[in-house]
Amino acid sequence: MDATFSWTSKGLGWDIYGDPADPEFAHTCTTASPTDPVDPATGEDCTYHGVRVDSKVVLPGLQDLTFGGWYSGSPFLGHFGQLPPGEGGLNANGGLFFMWHSHNEKELTNFDIFPGGMLTFVVIEPPGTPIP
Repeated sequence: MDATFSWTSKGLGWDIYGDPADPEFAHTCTTASPTDPVDPATGEDCTYHGVRVDSKVVLPGLQDLTFGGWYSGSPFLGHFGQLPPGEGGLNANGGLFFMWHSHNEKELTNFDIFPGGMLTFVVIEPPGTPIP
C-alpha cells in the first residue's frame, strides 16, 4: 500500500535545511502563528532555525559509513554532499530516507513462508518536489 502524509520537523532540534549563515544553505523561516513554530511552506520548526545538526549529534566520518543508493551525502533536506564514486544516485531531490522494519529475519514471513513480511520505506522530500 502507498501512503502520503505531511511531515514537519517540529521538535527535531536542528535546522533541517542547514545553517542559514552558510551562503549555500541561506533560507528564511516564517512561523504560521505565535503558537505554532512550524513554517507552513517548508515544514521547518522555526524554534531551531539556524541550529546545526552537528551541534546535536556527532556525525561519523565518511570512512565510518556504509553508503546506499538513497544517501544524498548531506544530513540536510534538499542538499547533496560528497560521496565516493558510484554511490548515491537514486536520491534526485536530496530527500531523507528511512527503512522501518524488523531485523529479526524470522519475522519476515507471509503466511509462515520466508522471505516475506512487511517492510516500510519512507522518504521525506523537500517542499516543492512533485509527488506523482
